[in-house]
Amino acid sequence: MKVLLIETGKDGAPSVLLGADSAVLRCGEPVFVPEPLSDWRCRIMPAVRISRLGMHINAANVARHLDSVSLFHVMTPTGSADGLPAGMIDRTFSPGEWQPIAGMASGEWSVRRRKIGGEADLCLENTFSLEGLGVADTVSRLSRYCTFRTGDVLLFADAAVELGSPVLDTCIEAELAGATVLNIRIK
Repeated sequence: MKVLLIETGKDGAPSVLLGADSAVLRCGEPVFVPEPLSDWRCRIMPAVRISRLGMHINAANVARHLDSVSLFHVMTPTGSADGLPAGMIDRTFSPGEWQPIAGMASGEWSVRRRKIGGEADLCLENTFSLEGLGVADTVSRLSRYCTFRTGDVLLFADAAVELGSPVLDTCIEAELAGATVLNIRIK
């Protein structure tokens, strides 16, 4: 499985970072944050999952290669990482429950962070559309250079909701189109 994080670079050109599949936690596993907390940032971003093998996929046929959509909690270090290439920087991916992509051309999503057993201290909402994310064009362009396999995941960082530095002993919950897809604990 490949985890590809797509975001627009400082020069306006899209960049693709390859995440290690070993950094993907199982649904519901707690996220353990190394000290100091201020060196890390948390974001929630939409993701799509590839459902079949493909290379040189025409943009008009991309829908046949996608089966589901979800939200991921992504934790990355802040700062320059002492000159290391971005691909070398450690990160953690916490996937949400996958929802069928059929009928999900667009949707609303919300994120809540709360102390475990307490009230929410952060509530954010966002909307997305597969067209607005550029999913068809992105998958088509990337498939010229790599073979997509069943289970590969594309994360769209430009549509992310920024949560800031992690807060210990909190729970992050996210809903997509009215269904709770993400529920993780920060330890």
